[in-house]
Amino acid sequence: MDQKWKSGNSYLRTLQSWTQRLSVRWSFAFLGMFLICSATLFTLLYFLLVHSLEQKDREVTEAAFQRYKAVFMNSGISGVEREIHKSGSTKENAQLLVRFEENGEGLLLETPADFEQYRPQEAEKELSRQAKREPPVRWFKLVSPSDDEDIIEVRQEKMSGGAVLQVGKNTEDLEELLDRFRNLFILIMIPGLLIGVCGAWFLSNRWLRPIRNLISTLQFLKGGKSGSRVQEITSNDELAVLTRMFNEMLDQNDKLIQGMKDSLDFVAHDLRTPMTRFRAKAEKALRLKSVSEKQEALAEAMESSEEILSLLTGLMDISEAESGAITLKKKILPVAEIFRSVQDLYALVAEDGNVSLEWSCPSDLVILADLRIKQAVANLVDNALKFSTSGGRVDLLGFRQDNKIIIQIKDEGVGISKEEQGRIWDRLYRGDSSRSTRGLGLGLSLVKSIVGAHDGQVEVHSEVSRGSCFQIILPGAASTFGVR
Repeated sequence: MDQKWKSGNSYLRTLQSWTQRLSVRWSFAFLGMFLICSATLFTLLYFLLVHSLEQKDREVTEAAFQRYKAVFMNSGISGVEREIHKSGSTKENAQLLVRFEENGEGLLLETPADFEQYRPQEAEKELSRQAKREPPVRWFKLVSPSDDEDIIEVRQEKMSGGAVLQVGKNTEDLEELLDRFRNLFILIMIPGLLIGVCGAWFLSNRWLRPIRNLISTLQFLKGGKSGSRVQEITSNDELAVLTRMFNEMLDQNDKLIQGMKDSLDFVAHDLRTPMTRFRAKAEKALRLKSVSEKQEALAEAMESSEEILSLLTGLMDISEAESGAITLKKKILPVAEIFRSVQDLYALVAEDGNVSLEWSCPSDLVILADLRIKQAVANLVDNALKFSTSGGRVDLLGFRQDNKIIIQIKDEGVGISKEEQGRIWDRLYRGDSSRSTRGLGLGLSLVKSIVGAHDGQVEVHSEVSRGSCFQIILPGAASTFGVR
């Protein structure tokens, strides 16, 4: 008994799990919609067909009624009898009931071939009763006592002299046609139902395939397989967009995680020296007895701590930009205003180094960018001034080329060798010519990250002892051209 109960309980759990699947519920939903639509269509067609056939039967009955009425008006009942015998061999007339009554007495009764099932005596009474109704009725139905579906629809009218003409038609053909229609509909519905179930199952499984792939990928990611991606589909529907966005999000997360790992590696490697220096200066301050010497040592320690904070801040900014996690608040920025602001910022530095700092660009040149783009330009100007010789010059140029905005920073400094040009964008890299200058080696990495976040590019063209030209290439939206 226990075994049977466990088996039954397991079966119920399996059935419950199966019915909770979205594809099964969608299939049942599609099947329900199919049945509702089919039933609605059948009902509509059925009533339209019934109305059409009843209308046709009434037209046939009315035509026969008018024919017998005309004969009666011209030739009396004897003429009607001759007309009945004359056309009685036709199928249409074989289904007609023709009856005359005058002064409450039935004078003529011509009935269909199967009239016996109506019980002639009872039928005669009903026909006579209908003829005497006040007010008189034009149409009424004579129903077989043995079968409610066997009906003769009768048209009647009182003639001059008190005679009543009744002409009716058996609706047997209508019922047979409706039976065939119902049977045909059932025969069509059975394969249609099977096709609907199979189609709903196929479509629901196809539509849910991206979601299943998504679930599978999430399970892999949960298991630590960070390289897993959802298989993308070629359509452009909402599920395809969801798949692509999910994969892009995973790529972005991987870049962020990798950036954090790289930053931690850089921090672990490059913080040793400044941290060691900071600790040495702090220990020195503790050993010194003179207050002035202690203050000087603490000032040096504070300077080392500022260097460490700048290093950490720069690394975090670069990681944020490279991973795509940076939030850009883009707006229309005139390039001339950026150049003017940077020139004001570095005017004293240029004057101290005896370097001419000039800029030139069209007044209507604008970019759609975040204010961080100004930081990128400032970093490049800072580098250009550091490596410029006394009496040299640094030029900032802005112009439009095709659908791009070009910003150039040119200097006449020491230049960069071909071997170093590919490495200057690396974090914390400092070339041979920069060893004697103050800096952390993060400026150019930050420039590249900020420009990349704007979907732009940064390039360098340089020759040793002849200077360098750094070039920022940004997409220029056509809608921003000409905006002041």
